[in-house]
Amino acid sequence: MNNPFSDRPTVYVNEELEVDLIKRRVIVRGKPVKLTPTEFRLLSCLIRRAGQVVPREVLLAQVWGPEYTDKVNYLKLYIYYLRRKIERDPSNPEYILTEWGVGYRFKEAHE
Repeated sequence: MNNPFSDRPTVYVNEELEVDLIKRRVIVRGKPVKLTPTEFRLLSCLIRRAGQVVPREVLLAQVWGPEYTDKVNYLKLYIYYLRRKIERDPSNPEYILTEWGVGYRFKEAHE
């Protein structure tokens, strides 16, 4: 199967967050954080497109499958879970940014 993200970065690092997509490791402010498989797939999709807006339908199709593209509540719930695990203040996110009416954008490492 052809991976559309094979040329994308597999490590995201800044002063507070380190994510290694190959080793499936997430470290937040120096401490390892456990993610569920679904949370990790969602985070991986966002990080591989860091700095770009990823439409809700694309995230739903890639994380849950093409038959779930209308299940926006799944996506909102898992974004909430991820923010609780990686954001300093989940109600004022710095990493997983909402692009209203479109989808989500993950902050680029150098932003």
